[in-house]
Amino acid sequence: MPHYYPCLSSYVVKRGNSSQGGVPIHQDYSMVDFEQHTAVHIWCPLIDVDETNGCLKAVAGSHKFFNHIVAVSGNPAPYGPLRKLLEEEYAVPVPMPAGSAFIFDERLLHCSNENHTDALRIAVGGVMIPEGCTPLLYMWDKDKPEQLTVLEVSVEYLTQFKIGVLIKEPYPQGVKFLKTISNKVVPLTTDDFTSLHPSAAKVADSRDQCSICIDTNIQIANSQTRGKSDLHGSSSLSNKRNRWFNYLIAWLQR
Repeated sequence: MPHYYPCLSSYVVKRGNSSQGGVPIHQDYSMVDFEQHTAVHIWCPLIDVDETNGCLKAVAGSHKFFNHIVAVSGNPAPYGPLRKLLEEEYAVPVPMPAGSAFIFDERLLHCSNENHTDALRIAVGGVMIPEGCTPLLYMWDKDKPEQLTVLEVSVEYLTQFKIGVLIKEPYPQGVKFLKTISNKVVPLTTDDFTSLHPSAAKVADSRDQCSICIDTNIQIANSQTRGKSDLHGSSSLSNKRNRWFNYLIAWLQR
């Protein structure tokens, strides 16, 4: 992407016939200041993926709902009480052939189900941030629940940091304290969510509100509105996977 650079990447693997491999609705770690920048995440499966082996599922336009900051150490989310509703009513499967790229704003709500096949589901995930922008990590301490510690980190540090672990003083090399900010989370109700996403009462509604283009196996959605869309275009997916080829991918274009 022009004027962006990669700061973090990893393999994302689901074992075959998994029983604890489902990932509930969530947003990825916040790695920029949302008031100033947009971070872009890329998810690329190395095998064909669909609902049988744990493809991604995404909530249309959810990157525009709120600027919730996701800390590495697991701070509560405003949509926590609505996870079951979001997964069952609003999250749309994103089946993809191997080598495709799902590109999305890091604030996008997404999830994935179990892998019900015998084969590993292997994907590569990455984060890209604007040139000139230093990666951030946010820390939440349950003993100080109403604040977040903001840390600047080097790309080199991101190659070794442990996911989900609170980084405390003395900070290791490549980590610099930036500031402390307020972290007051107000849980959303069903009515709150409906007001944020009034067009998404059912998954099948308003499918023409999100334009999608495909270019050399890179799939990008222009989600300037909060709808869902069918994908129209050629694909190498099998006939079985074509049944799931009505999907949404959300990406905020500036």
